[in-house]
Amino acid sequence: MDRHPWTSSPLLTLNHHEAVLAGLPRSSNLAEGWHNGFAGMVATPNPSIWHFLDCLKLEQDITEWKMVKQQMKESPEPRRKKWIEYDARLQALIEDYDNEEDKLDFLQRVGTLMSV
Repeated sequence: MDRHPWTSSPLLTLNHHEAVLAGLPRSSNLAEGWHNGFAGMVATPNPSIWHFLDCLKLEQDITEWKMVKQQMKESPEPRRKKWIEYDARLQALIEDYDNEEDKLDFLQRVGTLMSV
């Protein structure tokens, strides 16, 4: 199997075409979302040990609260409208990929969508 030049991952694992069509998450790294959220909570590049520990305690409380909600069979938080609309536009672009003759134009439209 071919390899991507910047990683040791097979090309197939870097392609999210089928995931978009199936309405599945595009991220292959769930930890990335958690890390971004936690970094936002810490909100400083060099926190003191006390601030870091306070953030860990808050993260623990949030995690336990989510576990209780899941055990009570509550529905998860709804996705933001902007991401629902973004996914719909991306899926429409991806569905039209096979009919697209100018692949460069297609990539430019995807890039424009991603920069919005």
